[in-house]
Amino acid sequence: MTTLPFEPRRFRSTAAYYARFRIPYPPALLASIAARLAIEPGDRVLDLGCGPGMLALGFARLGMTAVAMDPEPDMLAEARAGAAEAGLALELVQGSSYDLGPHRAASGW
Repeated sequence: MTTLPFEPRRFRSTAAYYARFRIPYPPALLASIAARLAIEPGDRVLDLGCGPGMLALGFARLGMTAVAMDPEPDMLAEARAGAAEAGLALELVQGSSYDLGPHRAASGW
């Protein structure tokens, strides 16, 4: 099995294209996921590797407190722009799964 090395800026040149051309997740799909996982408005959700924040924005529309985390600053900029355009709040964090651990759990996510 080949393992690719972690490159936090791997997607820097694709951020604008993700935001513009990626097909959005259907609201019914996100509502179904929330129902199956018993996630309710006000609950915190983490969109890890969020890219332009499409999942985070979808869950924020459902009333969840969404944290969007990505190692690529350009992706977070797209997520920030999408949140502003939609009038939604996102907590944006630059980082990856390598940055998760007990210290993050203590902060609420």
